[in-house]
Amino acid sequence: TGAPIRAELLAGDASRGRASLGASPAQKILLVTGGSLGAQALNEAVTQSLDELTQDWFVVHICGPGKTEPKVAAANSHPSYRAYEFVSDGWADLLAAADLVITRAGANTLFELLSLGKPNLLIPLPKLGSRGDQLDNAAYAAANGYSSVLYEEQLTPQTLVAQVTEMGAQLDRWQSALEGFSATNGAAQIAAEVEALATA
Repeated sequence: TGAPIRAELLAGDASRGRASLGASPAQKILLVTGGSLGAQALNEAVTQSLDELTQDWFVVHICGPGKTEPKVAAANSHPSYRAYEFVSDGWADLLAAADLVITRAGANTLFELLSLGKPNLLIPLPKLGSRGDQLDNAAYAAANGYSSVLYEEQLTPQTLVAQVTEMGAQLDRWQSALEGFSATNGAAQIAAEVEALATA
């Protein structure tokens, strides 16, 4: 069936998202999120590479609750960088505005990004400390040409900047590849299956 997608995500407005950030129309937007709890390794790699990343990108960094550390708060004074613990209102607009998304590889998040046609760099949770499902999700997305993958064991400020730079130079190619992803209405299909079982 595919995963259900919140209807509000499909109604995001890129112009509204850019306006909320104060980003100029000419700036490419890099959205970084480690999921609902944040990702410490990803947070550190981003904050340590801001000088390089903000040369070409307006960086929007969702750090996770309690993870906007002093160094992140200090970096937040950069004119092309915004750090938030989390975003509720306006999340759909930020997604719509994003030119590239860096994230973990949870099934729901990945399905949303593919359905929205968002070029993405996946940094899946490593096998140690996880079920391994994010590694499987990332492998699927990479094998189909939908995502680039950087494993946490290889994550450094240098490797992060290199991957972002490479993808940024090929955004049109990534967007074309994502056009091959066939999104399904997961919520409707799941509801139909439940109804069919209830009346069987």
